[in-house]
Order: sequence, then structure tokens, then C-alpha cells
Amino acid sequence: TGEAASSSTKVQTINSSGSSSSSRLKISGGWDLGTTTQDGQTYFRQMHTTFNNRYGRGLYAYAKDYIEFEKCHFLRYDNCIYMNNCDYWLMTGTNLLSAGDEAYYFYACTNNEFISLVINSSTDRSIYLRNSNNNTFTSPICNSSSYGIDSTTSNNNTFTSPICNSNNYGIKLDDSSNNIIT
Repeated sequence: TGEAASSSTKVQTINSSGSSSSSRLKISGGWDLGTTTQDGQTYFRQMHTTFNNRYGRGLYAYAKDYIEFEKCHFLRYDNCIYMNNCDYWLMTGTNLLSAGDEAYYFYACTNNEFISLVINSSTDRSIYLRNSNNNTFTSPICNSSSYGIDSTTSNNNTFTSPICNSNNYGIKLDDSSNNIIT
């Protein structure tokens, strides 16, 4: 993708929702269009001349529910994935590299399931939950200079087998309750 003009620029936007847990809108990468087989991965990379300029939201979703997302990865965005008011997502095998701020930013998102997320070189937070409840994270790997997982006013979330390498906090729970870490 080209260079985003600012941190809040929406680079890729999801414009539709699924209708139920059994009828999700599926967004998947790694397809060989010549053979119509899914045998790889898809990477979105912001291209520009200055490595330190990590602007934009690689994937932006507002009030989009029942999404299944797999094998898509993002490199060099301020927020690699930015979800606001999104519910009932299933996200598997997604890698985010070199985020400028939060790699995954979740605001007011509930009842989502995230499996095998890998975040490397986030300069602030790998995963940032704000006002987001009842989400499940299985085997997230968070490598960040500040926070691996930062949960603010987010309750009833489950983190199973998290690996958080950070200079400040591996997992920070701020004004959050009933979260389970195993």
C-alpha cells in the first residue's frame, strides 16, 4: 500500500458484516488464483522511503460483526488492525510487524475469538483493549517495547498461553475485572 497521510488514515476498510456465527463474512489470504488453492499467506506492507513513518490503520473496521479473518498480515502501520464496536469475530494466524503505536487496537469490541496472533516490534502496545469485554485470546505472542497486552476497563476476557516480551508490562490490567490468564 502507499504511504498513509496520518495516523488515523484508513488504509484497508471492511464495509460489510456477516449475519451470524454460522454465517460469517470470511476474509482470507494466501490464495493461489491460478489453482484456486489456499497454500500461502497475504501480506499488506506500507511502502515509503522513511522506515520510522508508520502511519495509518492497516485494517479498519467500525461496527462490523461476524467476520472470520485468516492468513492476512500487516507490516509498518500505526495500528495494524483497528477495530471499533466490532463483535463476534474469529481471527486466526495473523502476524503484525513493526507497528508504530498499538498493533491491535480494540475499542468496545465483545465476544471475539483470536487464535495464534503474533506481534513483533510494536513501539507501544501489542494488544490494546479499551472497553472490550468477553473476548478470548489463545496463544498470543506479543513482543513490544512498552506493553504486551494492555487492558483498560475491559472485563471477562480470557488469555490462554500468552507470551509477552516487553520492557514495561507483559500484561497490564487497568480498571479491568474478571479476566482470566492461564
